[in-house]
Amino acid sequence: MKQKTRSRLLSFYFGSIDEKERLLVERELLIDSEYLVEFLDLKRALEEAREIPQYPSNTLWHKLQLQMPSKKKLFLSLGFSLAACIALLTIAFETTWNVEKGKNYPTEVLFDSSSELPASSRVL
Repeated sequence: MKQKTRSRLLSFYFGSIDEKERLLVERELLIDSEYLVEFLDLKRALEEAREIPQYPSNTLWHKLQLQMPSKKKLFLSLGFSLAACIALLTIAFETTWNVEKGKNYPTEVLFDSSSELPASSRVL
């Protein structure tokens, strides 16, 4: 019985046990002085415990910043990726649009209109 009630000291301290178990622990505390001393030691240890810091230390922030890529590199790589995606999408949609018109080559991707080059031009 004593071992069972000793394992309930922490729950008793935080008030997370039911009424029946609470009464058993309180009765044990009144009867057994060693049990009372053990409870008081537990209570003192919990109340004197160091607080858990709410924010990371400056040393930890410095270590994390060393592991993170610089913002300049990040924005530069994102910019190039975005430009490449836009270029690929433009080419894909223009090619699809020309195929629907009955053409097999994407001329509108290179020129705004067919009037920019004379019909006899052999540029392409």
